[in-house]
Order: sequence, then structure tokens, then C-alpha cells
Amino acid sequence: MNTKKKNLMEVFQEEAPEVAQAFGGLIQSVSNMKALEPKIKQLIYIAIRASQGETTAVTAHVPMAKKQALPAMN
Repeated sequence: MNTKKKNLMEVFQEEAPEVAQAFGGLIQSVSNMKALEPKIKQLIYIAIRASQGETTAVTAHVPMAKKQALPAMN
């Protein structure tokens, strides 16, 4: 008997595959946007992953976001 607990994305994909696919498209679109600063992309990605309960991804991307510098605000 396989008792592996499904992560939220797996449940999402099973219960609403069309919405999950669109959500994946959102992540891809943000990643491909050249107008967004790298730090902003990381912060958006962190927010998306946090909303999914993916703490491992959040933990991995926070240091990446911290390394990115935002342009100076005048």
C-alpha cells in the first residue's frame, strides 16, 4: 500500500487539471517576462509557491531573491 502524501500541486492537478495547467502557464509567463527585474520574478515565484504550501521551494528561492538587487528608487 502506497501511503505517500500528495503535495498540493498534485491534488490541484487531479481535481482541476485545466486550472492547474493555466496556473503553470502563469508561472512560465512570469519567468519569461523580460520587463520584470530578477528579484521581482523571484518574489512572485515565492508567493506562488507559498500559496501552494511548497515550503521547500520557498526556502530555496528566498536566498536567490536576497541576492538580486533592485534598482535604486529616486
